[in-house]
Amino acid sequence: MGAEIKAAGTTPDSITNGPNGSTPLFTIIIVLKMDDKMNRQLTADIFDTDTPEILADELVSLGFINE
Repeated sequence: MGAEIKAAGTTPDSITNGPNGSTPLFTIIIVLKMDDKMNRQLTADIFDTDTPEILADELVSLGFINE
C-alpha cells in the first residue's frame, strides 16, 4: 500500500470549528493506494493543537496504518 499526501488551503465554505472555536491552519488530503487497486481518500482539517503523534494514533485506531 502506498500513500500520497497533498496539502490544500482552506476556503471559507470548508472552514469548520475546531477546538475552542478555532479555524484550521490547513486541510490535508491523504490518498491511500490499497493492494486491491482501490484508492481511499482521507480529508482532515489540521489545527494548531494537532501533532504528528495524534494524527498517527488516529490513523492506527481507524486501521489505515500499523503501529
